[in-house]
Amino acid sequence: MLAAYSLHYVGGVPAGVVSADYFGAFATRLGELLGADRQDPPFVGLMANGTSGDVNNINFREKAPVRAPFEQIRRVANLVAAEVYRSYQTVEYRDWVSLDVRYEEPIVAMRRPTEEMLNRARELAKRPANPPGWQRHELNYASRVLQRAAAPESVALPLQVFRIGEVGIMTVPAETFAEMGLDLKARAPFAKAFTISLANGAYGYLPTAAQHRLGGYETWLGTNVLEIDAATNITDLLLRMAGEMKLK
Repeated sequence: MLAAYSLHYVGGVPAGVVSADYFGAFATRLGELLGADRQDPPFVGLMANGTSGDVNNINFREKAPVRAPFEQIRRVANLVAAEVYRSYQTVEYRDWVSLDVRYEEPIVAMRRPTEEMLNRARELAKRPANPPGWQRHELNYASRVLQRAAAPESVALPLQVFRIGEVGIMTVPAETFAEMGLDLKARAPFAKAFTISLANGAYGYLPTAAQHRLGGYETWLGTNVLEIDAATNITDLLLRMAGEMKLK
């Protein structure tokens, strides 16, 4: 079973621990709900990262509650698995559907630092680490600015669209914003559609043009590496690819 949910990873694991986060916990819990957790061959439950670039489970306006390691992961996984299991009860099985797929690698420009940004980054890089009064991300982002100056000017971005019967799945190799996902879902020529982010690559956050005007963490150079118009251009290309697969 494949599901997709538009939420950042949850976290809350001990230091030095590698975790599949709520994605892995979801697969385990869904198998339990389906009674498939001991079958052979093993049940495979997949949770894809949806358009979660600007969706988090943390209320940053309030102090976060203290939770035990993995507790929040299990809370989120159990809620999502329960909803997927509820929807599963309405699934209509078919013994045949038509399939189609498109794959393209458009050349997308990468953001470049201005001379002013470079000069500032070089100045910061010469200072001792973490002196009093510094912004805590200042040195980190100075390093990222210098990295962007040495990076390629463009990248071949892998984009895919799948059609399974009347369902469309679009993929983007970046942390896609919910607004873009909703736009794709509304305009794609499929009865039902969803988007999988961070597919076939991880090219930073992908803010919309409107979000670039507002600013914020997701638009900072280094967090965002693709050209400012990338979200609009990628949306247009995915919709064109999807249009080629419309059922006759």
